Amino acid sequence: MTRASPARAAVALAGLALWAPATLVLAAASPPQVMLTMSRDAAYWSPAYDDHSDIDADGVVERGYRDALEYAGYFHADLCYAYSTTSQRFEPAGAVDDPRADAADTHFNHTCTGTATSAAWSGNFLNWATTTRIDLLRKLLYGGQRSVDTPSVTVLERAHLPGDAHSFAKYYNGPDLAALTPHDTLQTDTTNGGDNDGFDDTNEGVTLCSTTHAGTNGSSQTVTTPPMLRVASGNLQLWATNERRQCVDAPIAGQRKFAP
Repeated sequence: MTRASPARAAVALAGLALWAPATLVLAAASPPQVMLTMSRDAAYWSPAYDDHSDIDADGVVERGYRDALEYAGYFHADLCYAYSTTSQRFEPAGAVDDPRADAADTHFNHTCTGTATSAAWSGNFLNWATTTRIDLLRKLLYGGQRSVDTPSVTVLERAHLPGDAHSFAKYYNGPDLAALTPHDTLQTDTTNGGDNDGFDDTNEGVTLCSTTHAGTNGSSQTVTTPPMLRVASGNLQLWATNERRQCVDAPIAGQRKFAP
């Protein structure tokens, strides 16, 4: 192995000083560009909040929705949303009961029990229930996927989730269910006649399935219908575990489906 002498090294550096600026700095203006290299796998279309992760790094796994956390997504965490059957979308109905003032504020909530919001959904709860990983990535990069974008109206649309092992169901059985959803009479483990036994019984709580319904005979690769949120009373945590047709079968006896 040979070593370059100090004299040769000095000559090489002097030459670099002469030609490097001419090659690295372009004479003509050019817009900056950034290229992102990403994997292409189904994990991007999985739920952003999987209910078996420690989101706030406190050593305790979040097994479901926690109102003390602020979940990122297409919905504003400090707003309540009513579902419009006319426009078929969630629209803001007002602020939550106690919005977070700033990052230092520790006394806040994301519940909707006011006069104008008692029949609405908590935006924070909807983020937990519906957001996918690709939704968060799209929001971070360019504000989210828009189905409508005009000077007066912007509508963000959740990712396409075919009912062939991509749809997912989220289940909640907390005592604040009535304050997070418009379904005040649903039974939970500790409210509205629940047996308070610490278990998620079939007739307790609510299940929300994020899917894209393809119709009776539709194929997932050809469906163009908007994303759908299907809601049913009771414990249907396995609603989206079928191999092909997810979240389409009727609930078991004693359970009911709702429009959002």
